[in-house]
Amino acid sequence: MNRNIFILAGLSLLVIIVLYADDFLTIKSGCIQATINAITWELENYQNKHTVAEEKGDMVSAQKMAKRILQCQEELKRIKAITPDKYILLDTESQNGNQLLFEKDKIFGMLMPPLVKHVTITLKEKCEEKKLLYIDGITRSGPFYHVAGIVDNYENLKVGKRYRLTIYLVYKKEYFGFIPNYYVYISHYEAM
Repeated sequence: MNRNIFILAGLSLLVIIVLYADDFLTIKSGCIQATINAITWELENYQNKHTVAEEKGDMVSAQKMAKRILQCQEELKRIKAITPDKYILLDTESQNGNQLLFEKDKIFGMLMPPLVKHVTITLKEKCEEKKLLYIDGITRSGPFYHVAGIVDNYENLKVGKRYRLTIYLVYKKEYFGFIPNYYVYISHYEAM
């Protein structure tokens, strides 16, 4: 009888480990796709700015945008080559001491590994790609979090409801000053 209890306990633990690993791979896959989305959108943005600069004859701005386009293309190639099992995620405790390092040293571009944050929002408008999340405490100076992906379906988040979200900051947008502005992947949400 004791042997059966140990076997059952061992199998239960194995199921929990497998489910946890599967959830972790889902988050990693979501972060990869959200990063691809973010880079693609920024690439389009820089291409449009490059065209406008060339049309205006502003070669300094055109060269700057050409450099940004190349960086986005390199990042896109790099992220597309990463498989979920090779993608690195840090838990909240592991990243705490490194947060300033990530944010100070990165002017813009993908964050590897991404930063994880827990935020609270009241959804003011339909949640969809590129939309700004109006987190509690947001000011005119940020932080700004734009949606690049979600764990399941945007339709599950209802306008007017409060949610506690777990988000991964996957890409830092180019923005003036030190105002934090990111694309994020929503890995978990819970109605409050």
